[in-house]
Amino acid sequence: MVKISEFDEFLNAEMVQTGDILDILSEGKFLTADETPFKRSAFQIKVKLPNGSQKTWTMNRTTCRRLAPGYGDDSKDWIGRKVRVELVMQNVQGKMTTVIYGHPVETPPKSVSKPKPKLTEEEALKRLEGLDLTDEDRKTYLENLRQAGLL
Repeated sequence: MVKISEFDEFLNAEMVQTGDILDILSEGKFLTADETPFKRSAFQIKVKLPNGSQKTWTMNRTTCRRLAPGYGDDSKDWIGRKVRVELVMQNVQGKMTTVIYGHPVETPPKSVSKPKPKLTEEEALKRLEGLDLTDEDRKTYLENLRQAGLL
């Protein structure tokens, strides 16, 4: 089976669904109003869709403004980053159209360091001096401090 949409160079709303994650493949380029059919400047960027195909996305200004704070003001820094798609029905030039908006996808920190203990076992036990506790109570206390990352 051959999908005709695979021949399309430009991304359109029929190719994606809300929640899809796209990979940014290029730094993109700005087109002047004279270079676009709708006589308005535009930003185009190459993306990879979940099915692996590559398309040129004429990204709206709202999406650009959403990505810049998280990914940087220079679109070169966007290469390799991910964008979550949101499809919204919107009035565009008097006609209801599905518009593609993008949101930055947060990446987890590269490494999560374990917090340093706040107490030594000796210091923790010293705090229990004078209390009438069993050995089992002391063990439970120490284990709770370990689980909380305080020991």
